[in-house]
Amino acid sequence: MWQGRGVLLGAVIITLGVLLVGCEQKQGARPVPGADQALKLRVTPSGEIFAENELVTIEALEGRIASHKATGKPIWYYREMPEEEPHPQAMKVIALMAKSGLPIKLSSEPDYSDSVDDNGRSRKIKY
Repeated sequence: MWQGRGVLLGAVIITLGVLLVGCEQKQGARPVPGADQALKLRVTPSGEIFAENELVTIEALEGRIASHKATGKPIWYYREMPEEEPHPQAMKVIALMAKSGLPIKLSSEPDYSDSVDDNGRSRKIKY
């Protein structure tokens, strides 16, 4: 699923030893502790960056991540069309997340209902 630069993404995660955490609550499911406190990020194929569904610049995202760091809560990341080469903005987002030192969950689903492991495999979250 993750190809080209996506492999680099996996290597960054392995190298930094980041934790894959959390899951999104589905209707009727029990609440997942901390799920509502994760900073949810999304990057579009054209490089638009969304934090909590709000369009932000890379500079604004840097401030948002710095503020979120004080909580110690995870960052959840979803990139639209993950089978395609990532936009350079997506790589900048990855670098900012890694720099934060916070736990990161990569997802291939827009609802964050899966977690992509360090081998690029999507695993549905069971809860």
